[in-house]
Amino acid sequence: MTRSSGPAQPLPAATKLDGSAVNLAAASGIRAAYTSNEILVVDDDALVLRAVSAGLTRWGFSVVSSDDPLLALKMVETMPHRFAAVLTDLRMPAISGLELADRIRAVAPSMKILLHSGTLAPGDAVGRVDAAFPKPTSIEEIARCLTTLLLTQPSA
Repeated sequence: MTRSSGPAQPLPAATKLDGSAVNLAAASGIRAAYTSNEILVVDDDALVLRAVSAGLTRWGFSVVSSDDPLLALKMVETMPHRFAAVLTDLRMPAISGLELADRIRAVAPSMKILLHSGTLAPGDAVGRVDAAFPKPTSIEEIARCLTTLLLTQPSA
């Protein structure tokens, strides 16, 4: 598990689901809705884990990363309000990203969960995660989606 924290800088603008623009310099809105603005990134591929974590840090997110989905689950179970969102890979040892999402939802129903996978079939994640991305997807697209999700009401 590693932790990185980006420099204190305003987040970029994003577009809400209704198409209206959001100025993310009001990052305090994210912090007010959650215990923190930490994002948990879970991927068993060390290169992908480092790249995604570093990219999200550059976008102003505070990132905790784990290459072990069971350790990630334990972190959420121990402190269910610690993370604002989880970005997870689909295929990992021990449990899949979808199983991780299901188990996180059981203890933290309002947690935003994003799936990042190179092997996701359409419809596999419907109703189980808040967003799904194919690999590769740009860090900018992931960051904008995270921001939009964090500015919406909890999914519980």
